[in-house]
Amino acid sequence: MRSNIKTFLQFVNESLNEGVSLDNMTVGRHPDKGNKYQADNAKFEKYALKEAVKNTLGKKLSNAKEIDPKDGPKTNGTVIYTVTQKKQNPYTSNSELKTIQPNTIIACFNGKQPWFIERVYGPKGSDVFKNSKFKLVKELGDVKYFKSPTKDDPDEGGTNGMIDYFPIGMQEQKGGKNSSGLKGINRIVELADTAYVL
Repeated sequence: MRSNIKTFLQFVNESLNEGVSLDNMTVGRHPDKGNKYQADNAKFEKYALKEAVKNTLGKKLSNAKEIDPKDGPKTNGTVIYTVTQKKQNPYTSNSELKTIQPNTIIACFNGKQPWFIERVYGPKGSDVFKNSKFKLVKELGDVKYFKSPTKDDPDEGGTNGMIDYFPIGMQEQKGGKNSSGLKGINRIVELADTAYVL
């Protein structure tokens, strides 16, 4: 009987740990039910983060170790901040960003320096996931367009060599009426329930 209880408790603990692992979290805003565009965008952001971490750090999200968010700014390594319990974001007036859903990746920092993702597009018409290249960068650059060998219109996007940048999760480079308001490490640490270091 004791053996069965121990096995059940182990199962519960493993299930709880699995539920809050980085691999099972959404990056930034959770998609509204039935909204295919938002759902596809959520998948894209998770894929982009995984690829950027792998290409820049040579690591996988599943290798991250859990730490206290308060230790993040002084930790040597890349730290991913997460919210595991539903909560209100007091730093925004945007109704769509006011509530942070459980199991959300809200930011990625190296010390007090935020990471951003750089994306170099693959050839137009190709698989946007498999043929784009992603990496972590410390500056949010401007979109750069390049003419492809086939002379496609760069303004249509997906052109070979086009580069763009975007923040990770809900972090912001600048404030603004419609922003999340999460533009500094102090606010990120305050809202995070847990953090993971790579």
